[in-house]
Amino acid sequence: MMDNDAKSTFSHFIQDLIFKHENGKGRTIHLEKLCKVSSIEKRRLSDLFSVLCSLNVCTKICNQCFRWNSMGNVRSTLYNTAVQLEERSRIQTITDLFDANGSPPIGELSIKLIEVFLFFGESEMSLPIIARLLSPKPEKTKQVLRRVYLAAYFLEQFNILSHGSERGVYIFVHDTGDIMLHALNIISQNNDPSTSLLPLLSRIDRQYLYSVKVVRKKIMDEYLHRPSAINEPYNFKMRKYGYIENE
Repeated sequence: MMDNDAKSTFSHFIQDLIFKHENGKGRTIHLEKLCKVSSIEKRRLSDLFSVLCSLNVCTKICNQCFRWNSMGNVRSTLYNTAVQLEERSRIQTITDLFDANGSPPIGELSIKLIEVFLFFGESEMSLPIIARLLSPKPEKTKQVLRRVYLAAYFLEQFNILSHGSERGVYIFVHDTGDIMLHALNIISQNNDPSTSLLPLLSRIDRQYLYSVKVVRKKIMDEYLHRPSAINEPYNFKMRKYGYIENE
């Protein structure tokens, strides 16, 4: 973990990097050169660009080279992440959906952190709670939590998260409702066979979204208080609570 002075220095570096490259889009960034001119540890730079690539702000073009795209891609990444999350939730178990016990790259973990906020429709969440959701093996929760704090730090730099009212609590800056409504509407337009009620609805509105959020809140509570790993796919849970038709 970085101390406060190191965080401040690194945060200023990140903001300077964003300002510089947003005014020169398409530039190639060489990690080794950047490490030398900035005096920032290569490990930290690697983590930074892992997150930037996950958000599609950058694209990796060779082993140590990245092309800057645009910070404007963050918004589309959030929307695409929501659609992919909803699609996966129909075939994966809750355990598989959020499992971060395999120490994924920090960029991948950052996306998982975003997914938790979106899936449960929460605007404010505690990182220790998120770490428990991302850790099917309770004995690894502390290890996951350390990395979740790092992921939250990066997402804060890109105005995706902000500090909440208490220590360890973060706010999702964007409107989770708008993002999830978009995702559900996209999925409802799919022609693939589905057990979902979505294609039968004339529109997906906030009322429907609220009903989904209530169900998912129950699922979260069950999962956090589970005696063992829950192996039921999410859509089975939704059927259990009456929001998906039986086949």
